[in-house]
Amino acid sequence: MTIINSKGGTQELSFDGESAGEGLAIYLSQQQADVGRWRFQVYALTDQGPLYVGEIYSSPPGAVAQPPSALTRLIATAVVPGTRSWQVLVSCIGAPDIPRDESADVILSSSKCYMAPAGLSRVGQRYKYSSNSGTQNFTVLPGMVVTGIAALGLGGGGQVTVNLMDTITVPASFSIALAPEAPIAPNSVIAFTNVDWIVEYLESA
Repeated sequence: MTIINSKGGTQELSFDGESAGEGLAIYLSQQQADVGRWRFQVYALTDQGPLYVGEIYSSPPGAVAQPPSALTRLIATAVVPGTRSWQVLVSCIGAPDIPRDESADVILSSSKCYMAPAGLSRVGQRYKYSSNSGTQNFTVLPGMVVTGIAALGLGGGGQVTVNLMDTITVPASFSIALAPEAPIAPNSVIAFTNVDWIVEYLESA
C-alpha cells in the first residue's frame, strides 16, 4: 500500500520482483468526503524496454449518489504479455483546480496468469447523466467517460459543439444523437445552444 497526496504532484509507484507478471490490478481507497479525481499513467517493463500502456482517471466515491462507490475498490486492470515489472504515475487532477489537501491509498497487485484482453481497462464503472434545456455548457470532468450526447432543437433551432470541433446545427423539433467511441479529453466543454439536451457518462468505480 502506498499513500498518495493531492498536493504531491506526480507520484511514482512500482511493482517488481519475482511476483510481478503480465497482469496488474490497481486498487484505490479514499474517504467518503473526498473530491479528488486521480490520473493513473501505466507503464510495463519488458525485455524490449518500457512500454506505455495507457492512462485512466478515477472518480471520487460521491460522484454518483446512488449507488455510491465503495471507499476501497478495484478501479483498473492492465495486461501486457512479457511484462517483468510495472510502473504507475499518479497525480491528482482538479477541475479546474486541485482540491483541498487529501490523501488516498493505492495498492498494486500483479499476477503471472491473467486471462483478460491486453491493454488498460477501468472496471466497476457507474452510470450517470446530466440534462437541461436552453443554452448551457457541460464540462467533462476527469473520471467521466461520455457514452452519449443527445439534443432536441427548440424554437428557431439550436446548436451543439463538442470541445471546439465543428458546430452541429439542430433545427427546431429535430434531434441529434452522438455515441463517442473514444474518451473525450478531461475538462473538454460540450456547448449546447437553444436545445433540450442530455449527456450520458460513466464514472469510475
